[in-house]
Parts: sequence; C-alpha cells; structure tokens
Amino acid sequence: MVHSTGALPQLSGRIRNLIHVEPLVRLSLDRNSVVQDQPGLFECVDLYYAALALLLFLMERRTVDLGASRTDILEYMSQVVLAMRPDMPLTMARRAGEIVFEALANGRNQHQAFQRDYFERDRGMLVHDFRLINVLPHDDGRILYTATEDAIILLLESLNVSPEIAQKAEEMMLKYLVESGRLAESIDLAERARMRSIQYQQFIRDK
Repeated sequence: MVHSTGALPQLSGRIRNLIHVEPLVRLSLDRNSVVQDQPGLFECVDLYYAALALLLFLMERRTVDLGASRTDILEYMSQVVLAMRPDMPLTMARRAGEIVFEALANGRNQHQAFQRDYFERDRGMLVHDFRLINVLPHDDGRILYTATEDAIILLLESLNVSPEIAQKAEEMMLKYLVESGRLAESIDLAERARMRSIQYQQFIRDK
C-alpha cells in the first residue's frame, strides 16, 4: 500500500529554523561538561543571552567592517560575561566567552558547517548544513568572523513583536514576493501569514 504524504503539512522551513537553535541548546545543556577543568565557570551565566549577544555583535559588525577578529570577539564576550558575573577574573570571563564563540562556530569540528537530519514531506529524510558564524580569511592575512544569514534569521525570529505588527509586515512581504515571482518563498510565507492570522485572532480574543 502506497501512503500519500500530500495531506501532511509542509514544515521544512520551520524545522530548519528550529535546527538553527540547536547549537545554543547544546551549549546550555553541556555547560558543565565543557568546562570540567573549571567547575562553576558558567554559574550564574545566562548562556542563551551570551550566545544571542554574540550573534547580534557579529551582525552589527557587518554594517561597519568586513567582520570581527577573534580578539574583538573575545574582548566583547568577556564584557558580556562580566556583566553577569562582575566577580569573575578577566581571564576566566575571556575563557567563558571563548567557549560560547567556539560552540556557535562549531569549533569542535574545525569550524565546519553543522549538519542535522530532518524530514521533508515530498523528499523524505534530508541533511541540512548550516553555519551561525562565517570564518572569512582575507588577503591581508586577517581572519574575520561574521554572522551568517541563518544566524540573522534566528535573531529576527526571536524578536518580540506584537501579532498585529507582525501580520501587517508579513502581508507586505508576501506582496513583494508575489510581485517578484518568488513563488516558492511566497507559498511558505502565505502559510506563515495564515498561522499569524490565527495567532492574531487569539490575541484579539485575549485582550
């Protein structure tokens, strides 16, 4: 008997967006095992905050420079950690920031892309390759780091925007995609807009 998948929802885009959060979740879950030589390093340190702050820092650096150097990143991350743990020695704060950076850059695998299996309704099991941080060697010998498009999407998805504003923004985006002939993306966004409409109806009822 052949089973049709036509009635199943198309969730590929949402699944890929969820997958992008996994390095942050893994970092939080492994917070003790990754620093066995320094127990308590991440005590009272919000690793989700630190991770998102790093991605935001790298995203903003794209607007003013080609990227951020490792030194820039570790200096910034040490300040992020010290804001949560003012009592921590600077060397330990720098180490904590370095661990966050390496976790998001997939340092344990030589900064290669993360890989994750996922199910696609029409094609079955696929592999999603993604990065949150790009490693960019330059002609002058510098190695710079930037937030990837996937990282920026992760940041945008985490914004706390009211359903009313989000619905209007998505309607404008849908109009643009249709007019641009980007039909595949417009179908995904139309489904998202439909779900946003349901959310907005619930928002109105709960007011």
